[in-house]
Amino acid sequence: GEGFRLTEEGLLVYQASIDLFASVDSFRDRLSSAQNELIGDLSIGVIDNTLQDKFSPLIKALRTLHDDAPKVRLRLHATQLDEIERGVVEGRLNLGIVPVYQRREEFDYFPLYEEISSAYCSNEHPLFNTDPDRIDVDVLRGYEVVNHRYAIHGDKANFVTLDAQSASASQVEAVAMLILTGRFIGFLPDHFADHLVRDGLLRALRPDLINIRTDINM
Repeated sequence: GEGFRLTEEGLLVYQASIDLFASVDSFRDRLSSAQNELIGDLSIGVIDNTLQDKFSPLIKALRTLHDDAPKVRLRLHATQLDEIERGVVEGRLNLGIVPVYQRREEFDYFPLYEEISSAYCSNEHPLFNTDPDRIDVDVLRGYEVVNHRYAIHGDKANFVTLDAQSASASQVEAVAMLILTGRFIGFLPDHFADHLVRDGLLRALRPDLINIRTDINM
């Protein structure tokens, strides 16, 4: 036979890729049992600034896909949440790998892993050299916080005062830049902040007390 050819917006590759991200072995079993090759384009949107996250299966899965189905042409787009959702709705993307803050009825969700975030300040901020025992929720509420516009987490309000008039940002890197001014505290994924912490530029504020968990879904 001529093998699988992608029709109906790449349905076959999409279905196989669900297995791929859930389990590499399952993907290989599906490909083997088909006795044919997967052929066509697979367009994936992934939330930006997740390269360093050791829990993400993306790179391993893409490696496996290319090795086992080399005729599938990979199209990878790293961008922000609203652009990925728009791309899936418009058919430009077959699937997205995104943090889920609110589920939308038009999408199917498949859990992949959790992203852990903490509250951070920079070495220019008054809290940077403050004894951790002197930092509690009441103290944190006294400082301005970066409003990460699309990262809507009810848990954050348990620790800080989210002021609509404060500085805002729509991407993780932009949040980090505002934190680095020393005028704001803000929430960052730990995997993103690690190198800034090692360089002495950021400090996690009471990570024993404050950690925000976000489901990353496909």
